[in-house]
Amino acid sequence: MDSELLLAMDALRGRADLSIEELVELAGRWTPSVAAGQSRHKVTEVPTGRTLRYYVTMGLIDRPLGYEGTRAHYGFRHFLQVLSIKALQARYFPLRKVRSMIAGRSDAELEGVLLRMEGDLREGATPEEKKRFGKPLPDTMGRSETMRGQRVKNKALREKITYATDAAELIKNGYKVGMSGFTGSGYPKLVPQALAEHILREHSKGGKFRISVMTGASTSSELDGVLAMVDGIELRMPYNSDPIAREKINYGKMEYFDFHLGAVAQYVQCGFFGEIDLAIIEVAGITEDGKLIPSTSVGNNQVFIDAAREVILEVNNYHPLELEGMHDIYEPGLPPNVDPIMILKPSDRIGTPYLSCPAKKIKAIVETNHPDRTTVFKEPDRDSKAISEHILDFLRHEVAKGRVPKNLLPLQSGVGNVANAVLYGLLDSEFEHMTVYTEVIQDGMLALIDAGKVDFASATAFSISPAMIEKFNENIRAYKDKILLRPQSISNHVGIIKRLGVIAMNGCVEFDLYGNVNSTHVNGTRIINGIGGSGDFARNSFISIFTTSSVAGRNGSVSCVVPMVSHVDHCEHDVDVVVTEQGLADLRGTSPKQRAVQVIDKCVHPDYRPMLKDYYRRSLDSSPGKHTPHLIDEAFAWHLRFQRTGSMKA
Repeated sequence: MDSELLLAMDALRGRADLSIEELVELAGRWTPSVAAGQSRHKVTEVPTGRTLRYYVTMGLIDRPLGYEGTRAHYGFRHFLQVLSIKALQARYFPLRKVRSMIAGRSDAELEGVLLRMEGDLREGATPEEKKRFGKPLPDTMGRSETMRGQRVKNKALREKITYATDAAELIKNGYKVGMSGFTGSGYPKLVPQALAEHILREHSKGGKFRISVMTGASTSSELDGVLAMVDGIELRMPYNSDPIAREKINYGKMEYFDFHLGAVAQYVQCGFFGEIDLAIIEVAGITEDGKLIPSTSVGNNQVFIDAAREVILEVNNYHPLELEGMHDIYEPGLPPNVDPIMILKPSDRIGTPYLSCPAKKIKAIVETNHPDRTTVFKEPDRDSKAISEHILDFLRHEVAKGRVPKNLLPLQSGVGNVANAVLYGLLDSEFEHMTVYTEVIQDGMLALIDAGKVDFASATAFSISPAMIEKFNENIRAYKDKILLRPQSISNHVGIIKRLGVIAMNGCVEFDLYGNVNSTHVNGTRIINGIGGSGDFARNSFISIFTTSSVAGRNGSVSCVVPMVSHVDHCEHDVDVVVTEQGLADLRGTSPKQRAVQVIDKCVHPDYRPMLKDYYRRSLDSSPGKHTPHLIDEAFAWHLRFQRTGSMKA
């Protein structure tokens, strides 16, 4: 390391006010001192501002120290991190290993990295430098080489094990790529990140590189986030919850096809999305005869494998091999050759425990050892507990009326804090020997199984917190005869949902006087996540329940019960019950005007109840039609007021 760089580091030490432009300039000036160009993978030699933002998203460098308006402030540590990344990349370390090598290192240790990496460019460091930077940095790259191939029992397929960077090069601009993943579980961890690096390099050279991405449902920042950050996604489908991708969609920089999750497989099979060029699927292992052990989600995996021309597998050593046997893989045929699906109770099996793929389709196998990035659920708040109590009282009423049995009908619960609170509410209830037919297994579901309240749960994926993952992995044998994961074409199959008489509970953004529900958009135009599987269950369940807090925003500036929803995902004909913390409205068998009275009296927040009563009274007087009274010129006045003033309150 030359003395000029040492002086520069001393001059920067303690700085906390660098702009991103200054950081880019400093990195560009000093990177050549520690990193030669890497010819093999064409890593950019000098980072750009876009590159640095990508590094922040990937967790490679710390977030900015602070902001002055929209201007981010960086410091000396960021400078060390950027130079360390470029030095390690120049030695052919992929970013996933760079992250593990520098994560949590002190400034002095990072300076040591730069000294040792600089040794490739200049003979030896001086005694003064050796004294200053101390011992070499330990290798913390992760999995030992002795693990290589342990989960790939098939000898022929073992020959296809490669690095994520090499696998990513199989993906070309314009490809349609089907990837595993559902609610942050079972998604590929390394290939999407390697692909994002490749896309970033292509864009830095002025090239174009964007792909279409389809999955089971949401994934994580390691897939959607990194690809969205580098503008690598042309079209996303059928569901997204990543905040970076969401912003790209809402700013018109990414196309998004939001769709019923239960219908995706048939669309893929029929070619409605066009040809699938490549599938990237995470599995827990490969057997000697080439069968694929699914990991923590099934989603559309088998359909993507069948439809794709080529397949990349990620074999994740982190997931317990005891997952083998917890899956039931079966995909329905296409019209007119559709056989009856003989599921009469949630525990019925109709398929095989394994995914299948012809060996010739598999072009690369990448080994990983990474956990899923799943959601940490909040402790149930007062509103969630109140909603839970209203639903439990309603279920007790249905049992008393003889409409559902004492152990209820199979339950479906959407993902989220309110849904999880409802499940925990069942934990303290009198209901026992319940069953579940749903999309995802959440923390509350495992708690119900642990307590002996739920006898069996069928889903397509796990969506459990990191703490619960640990507990699940430790006790997986106890869950093997109580949990079954299926393709989402079966977990969300409308015929099975109707046959089993599922009780569906899903969250929403807002609902209106007459029971129409908006699950996806803010003010009618900005997408939040997507319809997911709520539509599959709402129309076909025995009882369809939608929940939300009565107000949202700062100081209750938004009413979640409005005159007319700004976007319709579920029309009034598919909605049986609506619930807020204020109360529950049973809309079954009621006319529009009867619904409106119930909704106003039982669900609206007191701050907005007089306003909605006034709107409804004037609608009754002035609406041309009296079946569903509305004032068309005022129906969206609350939303417009919010756009103008930041509050729906008059």
